[in-house]
Order: sequence, then C-alpha cells, then structure tokens
Amino acid sequence: MSAIPSASLMARPASAIDSEDIWRWRNDPDTRAMSVTTEMVPWERHQHWFADSLSRNDRFMFVVELADGQKVGMCRFDLSPDQLSAEVSININPACRGQGFAIPLLAECIRQFSLLRPSRLTAIIKQSNPASERCFVANGFKLLRVSGEFGFYERTRIEC
Repeated sequence: MSAIPSASLMARPASAIDSEDIWRWRNDPDTRAMSVTTEMVPWERHQHWFADSLSRNDRFMFVVELADGQKVGMCRFDLSPDQLSAEVSININPACRGQGFAIPLLAECIRQFSLLRPSRLTAIIKQSNPASERCFVANGFKLLRVSGEFGFYERTRIEC
C-alpha cells in the first residue's frame, strides 16, 4: 500500500446529496463495531440527524473525494459548548478502506476546519481500533488517558 498524497484528496462541506452515503457508511458492520454508538441507525432517524447537522453552527462535516468524484469518506467536527475545542470523528467509505486514505483524509479535513475555526481537537477511539489510533497519532494527536474500552486523544497544534 502506498501513501496517498493529501493533495489528491479534496474535502468539501457535506451537503444533502451526501446523506444516503454517510448513512450507509455509518451502518456498515465494521464502522458500527468501532463506533462509540454501535447500533444500526434507521434511515428516518438519520435523515433528521443529518438535516439538523447541516443547519448547526457547532458542527462541521466534510466529505472527501478523489479528483474523479469518488467519495472516500467523511470527517465531522463537533464544537464543545465553550467552542474552545472540537471533537473529531472520521468514517472511511467501506469500499475505500485499507487503501491508505485515512491519514491524508484526516489531515485534509483538519486543514479545512482550521481555516474556519482553529481550535484544540479531541478524539475518542476504541482501544480495539489500532488503525484509527495510527491515523490520529500520525496527525498529531496524543493519548491523554484510557477509560474502559476508549482512549481519549488531543491535538493542541493550532493551524490556520
């Protein structure tokens, strides 16, 4: 597997046309197994969540594509109530997993988000998900603590 240059990935704000893809990726068995919340999400509930997410000013979602328009994955930033930090989560299109996209996808989304809202970034990663841990650590996150099955990570480097 060769490294994918982040320049070949384009992050754009998520829009209504991405709803079904993100719902399918979210309900993928591997995604659910590695998520904080593991249950299946019904389409109707997802539609409400997605529409609400697009209208919020404390949530930023990006879809990442290749130059040919193939959707590689998504990244979401949820601002904390004090708006001084944002929790980051990513999901790779199941058809694109294992191809080296995660690290540059996260890097490009952090770059895009930092143009809008430079802030401290956090992530919650299941200890049973070493691929996600490698992705976040490669993007400057450090493990703060472990609680149960989850590792809590932080990235304090602020970019503009």
